[in-house]
Amino acid sequence: MKKAATAPKTRTIPVPSERTALAEAIRRRDGAIVAFKKAEATITRARQAVKNAETKLASFGNVEQQITAARAEMVKDGKTGPLPAKLLARRNARQIAREHLEEYQSALASLFETDYAPAKQSLDKAIESVAFEAFKVLLLEAQKQSDALREVMRHVWDLSDCLRGLDSAKDTFKGLLLRPDSPPELVQAFSNFTQLFEPLVTEPPVDFKQDPVKFADMRWRELFTALQTDPITPAPWTE
Repeated sequence: MKKAATAPKTRTIPVPSERTALAEAIRRRDGAIVAFKKAEATITRARQAVKNAETKLASFGNVEQQITAARAEMVKDGKTGPLPAKLLARRNARQIAREHLEEYQSALASLFETDYAPAKQSLDKAIESVAFEAFKVLLLEAQKQSDALREVMRHVWDLSDCLRGLDSAKDTFKGLLLRPDSPPELVQAFSNFTQLFEPLVTEPPVDFKQDPVKFADMRWRELFTALQTDPITPAPWTE
């Protein structure tokens, strides 16, 4: 008998310690979204109930005219007593409809104050908190880039100083190459001596298709946006 196929286990990537605050902020934000949507749905139902109650009350719009006309006819005929039962029933139904409308309006105002407004405020704060934490992570990534650049520049300046020192000392070696018995290969090598110092004046490469600074700007913005959804989003230049 064949064993039933089992779904492959998904590997959960742990959140780095420096990003746990961001992960927690995202968790709170997602919870606030659920709570806000619930409050929003409640407000939508309450508004619909008010609209339905308004429509119901409007259906009794001509009751007063009907009552006035009925009472006038009774006076003409010298009659007294209560109005026709049908009119009394409509007047009572209109009063109930008016009371229902007032109740739904009060309920809507109460729900807005006690449910919707606090949920909206909590969501706004949660969204802001996620943005703050994402920016903190962004700064940590920028610090890594800064530290790496500082180390590279230290090495660059060491190499630069070394080459500049050689350039300064070249007159010391020039006499060796001016002798009649100087090996031809050394004379040829000295003729290419200045090429050794080209890195000292070399401009950074330029890609006319893509401004490197604008490209980096775009990647930072994309990282900031992605971090607000996934706290373990890697920096694009570390992939």
